[in-house]
Amino acid sequence: MSNFTLTIGDKELSVSLNNLSERANGEAMVRYGDTVVFATATMSNEDVDKGFFPLSVNYEEKFYAAGKIGGSRFTRREAKPSDRATLISRMIDRAIRPKFPEELKREVQVIVTCLSWDGENDPGVLGMIASSLALHLSDIPWDGPLGAVRIGRTENHILSPDYKERSEGNTDIVVSGFFDKKDKLIVNMIEGSFKEEGESSIMDAFYLSEKPLRDVCDFQKKIRESSGKEKLEIASSFKNEKIEKEIEEKVGKRIAEVFLKKEERETKLDKIKEDISLFIKEKY
Repeated sequence: MSNFTLTIGDKELSVSLNNLSERANGEAMVRYGDTVVFATATMSNEDVDKGFFPLSVNYEEKFYAAGKIGGSRFTRREAKPSDRATLISRMIDRAIRPKFPEELKREVQVIVTCLSWDGENDPGVLGMIASSLALHLSDIPWDGPLGAVRIGRTENHILSPDYKERSEGNTDIVVSGFFDKKDKLIVNMIEGSFKEEGESSIMDAFYLSEKPLRDVCDFQKKIRESSGKEKLEIASSFKNEKIEKEIEEKVGKRIAEVFLKKEERETKLDKIKEDISLFIKEKY
């Protein structure tokens, strides 16, 4: 088990790498105050062609995280995700999705589970940091890391405000960003609300977010140096209309016939793949 710490605001952000999810490509447990989230990142072994990048992000909240244990007399299955859980999932998705390479066609799933909630610190921002770290430490091709921070304002701007400060203040935003090769901050996701705030106040909130975002990104880079996996190489997309036409002429009818009989489908498709590989190898 490895532990790492970073001070953000007046509290300590701690990361534990416990190898709790051995089959996942990457994982991270992140704690701030007594709020704890656990993130895993997994990727399929083969490409899938769906016409879009098949990324799934799920934030899961449990009653036990708040110390509530429901009875099992009637409820036998988990209920649907709450609106809040869905919004956090989308917030994480918007932040991490642009950092995947265009050539990546494999299915990727990021699951963030809130293990403990202290009633003060928001698990949503922790979920973004944990997702970034799980992907950054994994062998999944992902151009991370990215940082996330919540900014509030009552009389003055507050870094990582608690729920009471958020409800009483005029500003409540989450900012996610990373630093490019020129060491310039790139903000790639903003979520939150303002109550009739002026432009200068809003800009001050963004200026305040730069240092903690840098600290969180540098923190993740430091962890990767000691615990990260080597990233998988993704082959560049290749398209040759001449070869595609020859393959279609050679096996097109065979593929159509295979799908008429379900029992023999897998074995015959494997044979067709072997024939195509041999044909291309011999001719090209």
